[in-house]
Amino acid sequence: MAIDYDQEKYQSKYCYLPKVGESAEFEIEEIYEVQSDNARFNFRERVPVTQNGEQVVDDDGEPCFKDKDLGYHIEAKLKNGRLLSVSSLAAFHQVFKKFNVQDGDKVIIKHPEKGKWEVEKF
Repeated sequence: MAIDYDQEKYQSKYCYLPKVGESAEFEIEEIYEVQSDNARFNFRERVPVTQNGEQVVDDDGEPCFKDKDLGYHIEAKLKNGRLLSVSSLAAFHQVFKKFNVQDGDKVIIKHPEKGKWEVEKF
């Protein structure tokens, strides 16, 4: 017997921004910051690797960087009860900040290519 994955019991409470080449529609109830000890879900910032006060370079002379956990991410509670989790700081800036997405907005978010986002409010 085949499983019907569209049944509510198989649905996650979390959803995410669309992948490259996809689009998604969201009705946002509330946007908020979530503090988390799990670095996997948090925003990260690229910072230079330093040793004795100087930046470390690799064998090719290129500067080395590491990811610094910022300790938080953004979630949006949707009107359908799901949570839109945003753990990429770049995506947050390119979608929410750039297009001024606010509580109560109904949006279609398109991700036509890597690093490019389009938002339509209605």
